Amino acid sequence: MLLKSLVIDSTRVAALYNLGLALYEKGQLEDAIAAYQKAINLDSSNANAYFNLAIALQQQGQIEPAIASYRQALQLDPKNATAYNNMPNLLAIHVILDFEFWIEGKI
Repeated sequence: MLLKSLVIDSTRVAALYNLGLALYEKGQLEDAIAAYQKAINLDSSNANAYFNLAIALQQQGQIEPAIASYRQALQLDPKNATAYNNMPNLLAIHVILDFEFWIEGKI
């Protein structure tokens, strides 16, 4: 019984992850993000779900959550070259936005 539930859960994780990919491709970022997050809730070791979540969050302008997702993806998969390439650009955007807020007196 336990083995059967584990198989079902891993199938569900894959389905949610694939749903996230499909929704992302259709431009439905909020729904894609929700699907990736559900996949992660079921399997927190899914580096690809964190990576794709980071990309979707970045596209929505959610910089800090995207950075956190890239970091988690890299922790789980240190060989993910694309995440390493995306991360510095995102961190630079974060610094620039913080600086602009500081200049405007919002921080």
